[in-house]
Formats: sequence, structure tokens, C-alpha cells
Amino acid sequence: MPASDATIVACTALIQSDQERAGDKSDAYMLRAFAYRRKGQVTQAIADLTEAIALSNALHDNLHSSINYVNRGQTYASIGLDGQAISDFTSAMPLLPTAFAPYEGRAAAYDHMGRHDLAIADLTHAIALEPGYAGLYLDRAYTYGAEGLNDLALADYNESIALNPNSALAYSNRGVTYENMGRKDQAIADYRAALKINPNMQEAKAGLGRLGAPL
Repeated sequence: MPASDATIVACTALIQSDQERAGDKSDAYMLRAFAYRRKGQVTQAIADLTEAIALSNALHDNLHSSINYVNRGQTYASIGLDGQAISDFTSAMPLLPTAFAPYEGRAAAYDHMGRHDLAIADLTHAIALEPGYAGLYLDRAYTYGAEGLNDLALADYNESIALNPNSALAYSNRGVTYENMGRKDQAIADYRAALKINPNMQEAKAGLGRLGAPL
């Protein structure tokens, strides 16, 4: 039996058991939702996460409620339901004020909607909560770039690479920023750095092609 199917069977047994505590059932709904999501059964995943939220809210378990809202928000976002995703990420925020994930998730939804200003604000808040996470700088840099704010994008790509020098995506994206700024030599160097990490990265190969530079 595939692992996801086995998880669904096991979690269903826990959910249907009269012996399990509400907190354990909440966890079972969450784990079954993950299994459904891996199988592409998003409607079932959302239904299970809704049950998990109801149980954790009833227990006043802010930690698990926040996690479940974030997970459901990510699931909504995966099928383009940005409004519902934003609502869930917003619900998660006061439950665990020190967590950066709700801000990161809401920023992605805002970005998908073209609300780069709101995405940047959320990513800035997330960075204040988790300043050592390279991915947040990478996301904000990309959003700055979408707004044509190349200097701010460059600063964030620099910080992201300093925190995670093995990110081919960060080098490639910084190469695009250099290219947009007319700094050809630095763009070429970054595209080559990206390919050194990931020789199959098509974006970096395309960048070198645009600049007439060999691989």
C-alpha cells in the first residue's frame, strides 16, 4: 500500500475511535489532510484541515490552531484561492505572534494577486521575526524586482546569498537584477555561479544566452 494511503487508513481509524482524545483527533485530521494533499485530493485535505481547526480552537490550543490555519491557507493558495488563503493566514497571526510562516504565506498570496506593496510589508515583518532565514530575503528581493526596485532587490539577494551561498535560484535571480541594471559582467558571473550549483538550471542558461556569453 502506498505511504499516503496507509496514512489515510491509520488516521481514519484514529478519527473514528471513541477512545482518542480531541487533541489526538485534531492531529489525525491534520496528518490525513497532508496525505490527501500529496495525492492531489485537495477538497478532502481542506475538509480535514477545517475539522482540525475546529477541534484545536475548541481546545484553545493556539499553537495547533495557528499551524492548521497556515496549512489550510497553503492548501487554498495551491489551487489559486488567494482570498481564502489570506483569510486563513490572517487568522493564524494573533494565535502565535512570533511565527513568521503566516506572514510568509500571506505575502505569497498577495504577490500572486499583484499586491506587491502588501507582500513586501508582510515579508518585512516576517524578516523581523526570523532574520536568519534566507528564503524570506529571496522572496522580498523578487517582489522588489517586480516593482522595478532593483537596488532594494539587489540588497536582499546579497543578504540571501550570504545566509545561503548554495542557492542557485538566488544567484540566478540576482543575475536578472544585474542584467536589468545594465551590469552585464556581474550578471554573467551570477548566472555561471548558479549553473555551478545546478548545472541544469534553465533560467541561468537563458540569461547567458541573452547576454551572448558561453556557458
